[in-house]
Amino acid sequence: MSAGKEYLNKLLDILNDMEDITYRQMAGEYPLYYRGRMFGGIYGDRLLLKKTPSAERVLGDVNYVTPYPGAGEMILYEDHGDPEKLMQAIEEMYDDLPEPKRSRSRSDSQIKMKKK
Repeated sequence: MSAGKEYLNKLLDILNDMEDITYRQMAGEYPLYYRGRMFGGIYGDRLLLKKTPSAERVLGDVNYVTPYPGAGEMILYEDHGDPEKLMQAIEEMYDDLPEPKRSRSRSDSQIKMKKK
């Protein structure tokens, strides 16, 4: 099992009391979602959170890193001794996060192509 998958499993255990936490596997990384909105992800063996005012306020003094070259900065979550603080940050970040993009259905795409 990869370090990222092991870390993901530990994190999911910690966040077990929160409803609507989901993830995807993408290129060996695990984007994390709360109620459908991406709040961060597992990159290697690190939990990175989206850079939002709420996360910065709840977590206090934070360090910023990039998940990979060319990506925007994210918050490196390092306070593993306080899962309640992490859950509070995720809850409070929710309103700062963009709504998921709605994908058009295949039939909508075909209709639009015919109109051109």
